[in-house]
Amino acid sequence: MSKVVPASVPRVFRSESEMRRPVDRWLVSRGFLTKSEFVLPWGICDLVAVQFREESAMQRVAYRQTQPVRSLELIQLLELMPCRGAITIARLRGALAPLGSSSQLDVNLQQLREMRLVSSPRRNQIRKLAPWAPLQRRIVAVEMKLSRVSAALAQAKPHLSFADECYVALPNDVAVRVSEGYRKRDFLDRGVGLLGVTPHDVHVLLRPSPCATEATLNSLLQAYCTERFWTMWLTSNTASTV
Repeated sequence: MSKVVPASVPRVFRSESEMRRPVDRWLVSRGFLTKSEFVLPWGICDLVAVQFREESAMQRVAYRQTQPVRSLELIQLLELMPCRGAITIARLRGALAPLGSSSQLDVNLQQLREMRLVSSPRRNQIRKLAPWAPLQRRIVAVEMKLSRVSAALAQAKPHLSFADECYVALPNDVAVRVSEGYRKRDFLDRGVGLLGVTPHDVHVLLRPSPCATEATLNSLLQAYCTERFWTMWLTSNTASTV
């Protein structure tokens, strides 16, 4: 829920939600699709944006794989399959056993077949049909706050597991003070970037560290996030052909 600015601390923005429009415009201008109040396994991110690899997305369309994979369990199953060669059903079941999802294997495989995402080159073997993977070029996560820097950094930290770039967005006057003060080290140590937001512009005051995110990125979570943008990409790019 958006926080109201205390009367004693005048700001350009009266609530955090007012910051979303300029940040959203900034991301869209860079070629991203955006979703606000994005639900993740550990909570809600204010804004998540995905930039697709266009050639990969069009290849997926050519395979007629137009349905999004909405289940984390199905994505996990796909991650276990090779694109080249194949894996036996028995071996796949064994790999799923420690994860507690082997009992639904037959149902899940049938669902993936109906979505044209897997094939069986031989009896009792399976492989995924996803030479286009991964779909995303970059994923960005943004947490917005009016002033509570520590809370914003705490909320941003888990996003490093799926976002290539993770930012905290603050009103520009607050962000400038943070970027020039002792809190700057907190951002640099965590690999989180800092955005200064005005009603019309977004300024990158501190860039996120690629090394920080590369060490923690989870391909499963990245695929799960990207799949939730897949229908949006289809609607934006192939409405006349799908």
